[in-house]
Amino acid sequence: MEGAAWASDFSMLVSCIWNLACASRLLKQKTQAKAYCSPASLKEYLTLAIPTIVQSSVLSIGTMALQVIVNCAGIEYINGYTVATTIFNLLLLPIVATSVGFETFASQNIGAKEMGRVKEGYFL
Repeated sequence: MEGAAWASDFSMLVSCIWNLACASRLLKQKTQAKAYCSPASLKEYLTLAIPTIVQSSVLSIGTMALQVIVNCAGIEYINGYTVATTIFNLLLLPIVATSVGFETFASQNIGAKEMGRVKEGYFL
């Protein structure tokens, strides 16, 4: 169990670094916001979302596999897993809140065609 926990932490760290690197690279390429809801901008948004989609998919599959293993192990493991999941969710909350805040900040400024503010806020 300890090895699985360390592997999960390591994979999330790698995913976080990969997402940050991809977002940073793609943000540097942006110089001007495109028209709202155009097919071209939708393609750009989907391209930006790919790292997050991959990370969420891997995490979901891993969570399902871990749940199957825990369910087969018995009641004692289910109780421990529930506590560990609760602690994990509490630790994850600040990261998710920060990400959602930045997402809102970036989308509002991109919508207002103020890419300079997004870049400035991203590197603060």
